[in-house]
Order: sequence, then C-alpha cells, then structure tokens
Amino acid sequence: MNWAGVRTSEDLAVYPFKTNWAAHVITEHFAVRADQRLLVVYGDGHIHHNGGTMMSNLEAKLDRSQLFVIGTIRDLGTGDAERIARFGDSTRPFFIAASGFPATQSLPRDLFYAGPGPLSSYIDALVYLGPGADRDLSNSIEFTEAQRAEIARRETILSDPRLLQLRLGKRDVWFRTHPNDIPKRP
Repeated sequence: MNWAGVRTSEDLAVYPFKTNWAAHVITEHFAVRADQRLLVVYGDGHIHHNGGTMMSNLEAKLDRSQLFVIGTIRDLGTGDAERIARFGDSTRPFFIAASGFPATQSLPRDLFYAGPGPLSSYIDALVYLGPGADRDLSNSIEFTEAQRAEIARRETILSDPRLLQLRLGKRDVWFRTHPNDIPKRP
C-alpha cells in the first residue's frame, strides 16, 4: 500500500487486507500463467490455520507439487522434547526434508494443523529454531526521529477501532483497478 497517501482510517479502508491481497495475486495473476515463477514466503500456520483460506485457494489453482511448504517449530515447548527428538537433536536448531520424517502421529504443538496421514502431505520440510524462544529483535534496529514519527503515525491509523468495519465496507473497491495495481517487473 502507498502509505504516503494514507492520512486517515478511511484512506486505508480501500486497500485489501494483506491476506486477501496475497491469495488474490497468487491465484489470479501468477498461478494461471505457466511462464511465470513466483517465490512466496508465508509461515506454515498462516497457510494451514483453520483450513487456511490461502492454502485452499492455492490448492484449487495449483498442483501440490508446485508448492514447497516448510513447517516451523519455534522453540522447545512443554512436553515437546520427545516429539521434536524424533525429527532431530532438540538441543539445537535443525532442518529436515520430508524424506527424513519419522512415521509418527505424535507431533509437536507447532504442527497443530497436521491431521491424519503422512506429515509430508502438509509440509515438505521442517525447521526447528532451537530450544530457546526466538528473541524479539524489533527494538534492535535504530530508527531516525522521522522514521519513529512515521511508525507512530501509522500505528495511530491502524489502532482506530472503526478500521475493521471501514475496511470490510470497502471490499467492493479492493480489486477494482486490476490489472493496473500489480507493479510491472523491472
């Protein structure tokens, strides 16, 4: 979205939600063209959560072989040590391809979306980020005063309690400018 043109919640309402936009762009603009390749990086929970509207849209347009989904285990959760150890060393981060998945139905909590059947039908690889919780690095980046002011301005707009209602009311204009709203490749 063009934040330079957003001054009020009403200005923001005409932009589609990020999840609607990504699913729409992928399924309606890239999946239908055999001559284009696209790398999309989303967390596995965003793709699979509650049936994952993004994943169901993707699977309706693409063959599963065209997707490569990496499952993520963020940290060593309570009761997960034995379950994680079936995949690799739970004392340090690791990556494992689907060909190395154990035949188990007892999965770590972060793979909550996997149902019956092989785990490889949900993900193609797994990354374990290590036993400690991931540290929030958001305050480690130094911002100028102007950058901090811009972040605060955006947060004010995003925290408007009317925003969700305003945005849902503008659904009819979200994709009105197609195909001119997709930037041309350099």
